[in-house]
Amino acid sequence: MWKALASSAVVGASLFAGVSTALADGMPSYGRMPCCAPNWSGVYFGGHLGAGWADTEWIGPSAFFGVNRFSTNPDGLVGGGHVGVQHQWGNVVAGVEVSYDGSRMRETVVGPVAIFPQDAFQTKVNDLFSVVGRLGYAQGGWMAYAKGGYANGEVELSGVSGPPLANATFSTSDRLHGFTVGSGLEWMATRNIVLGLEYNYVYLRGDSLAATTGGTVPGAALAIDLGDVRMQTLMARVSFKFDRDRGPLK
Repeated sequence: MWKALASSAVVGASLFAGVSTALADGMPSYGRMPCCAPNWSGVYFGGHLGAGWADTEWIGPSAFFGVNRFSTNPDGLVGGGHVGVQHQWGNVVAGVEVSYDGSRMRETVVGPVAIFPQDAFQTKVNDLFSVVGRLGYAQGGWMAYAKGGYANGEVELSGVSGPPLANATFSTSDRLHGFTVGSGLEWMATRNIVLGLEYNYVYLRGDSLAATTGGTVPGAALAIDLGDVRMQTLMARVSFKFDRDRGPLK
């Protein structure tokens, strides 16, 4: 967990350094425009899309499938929407953002128990929800920021057996809770359109999930202990910002 937190801090520092270098090298900024310094204050909403990858560990279900312990690393597309409000004081921008993501992160592990090589176990991350605070440094039309707050997500576990007793199945899901930290870089393309790139680390605390088998062996009770789920995402963002200043942007 601490390595992931450290990597988030490094990403944030790199983004801040990139903003300073870009502006110093002469990239266009609102401060050089004849009209209207950029104003990051306001309410905004938008969408985001990217990739996510995770790691966690199953312990069980030894009662029926013979599984003791194995690791899994689901990955896939992640995308959704966000809404927030923020205010600017000089170069400092602070605010709050709520986001929801649908997720296609999943992995199927086949044969973690040598004597049952065709048993298959799937881990899915179905969605993510977060409420975070954001703190940024703005210069011209660019802003680098760090974020952190509460997160939760639905994780689904399922399995199907192979020979000698094929097609016994189970499926269960639970909403896990934890936190998220991250960093990002945004560019105010026009007065109301903001484009960005964002990295997130999400930590969800593991739990014990109960399931009942179906298929060829219906009604057997299973308990699966799922380890802590550690996720990372990299997202492209687009936001529409409501701005009190309605003057033209040149």
